[in-house]
Amino acid sequence: MRVAVRKLDGVESVEVSLTAGSATVRFKPGSRVTIDQVRATIRDNGFTPKAADVRIRGRVEAVDGNLVLVTPGGGPEYPLVDRPDSAGRLAPLKDSPPPGEVEIEGILAERAAAGGQLAIEVRSVASSR
Repeated sequence: MRVAVRKLDGVESVEVSLTAGSATVRFKPGSRVTIDQVRATIRDNGFTPKAADVRIRGRVEAVDGNLVLVTPGGGPEYPLVDRPDSAGRLAPLKDSPPPGEVEIEGILAERAAAGGQLAIEVRSVASSR
């Protein structure tokens, strides 16, 4: 699986721990590889992908009263929701999204809710440098 994921264009490195049942995938700057592509590759190699602990850079925008992370270069957009253990972290951003790029840390669910889009449960938001 490590070799197959590493072959995706835009993947910088892959570390796999079969004991922990985890993989750490680092992407090259400007990579257009999506979580769906990584998960498909994992499935194609006989493994079952789970929720992903992510750190993603992009721009936060308010859309119809909801926050969305827009990734650079026309990449995927992710709705942002508070994690239960970080409730209220996003409230200040709804009135005034931060200017420029930010780094979001959180959990990207294994799959989207019925009819929904895959959302990031936000643990933290930091200015990107």
